[in-house]
Amino acid sequence: MRFNLDTALGEELSRAMTRDAWNRFEALVATGNAGQYTGGVRIEHQVQAHRHGSVTSNAR
Repeated sequence: MRFNLDTALGEELSRAMTRDAWNRFEALVATGNAGQYTGGVRIEHQVQAHRHGSVTSNAR
């Protein structure tokens, strides 16, 4: 799943959790505003950041 770096962490996680069970926890692909690849992020890291109150993605 791709997400823009400006996407709120909660929204990003909600979208990821709607994926099929077999690929729900695959890494996310971060993109910039022009759609360019900026990195990959493990979903486990995003969940941990959300748990600790972060509002933005760990991909920054």
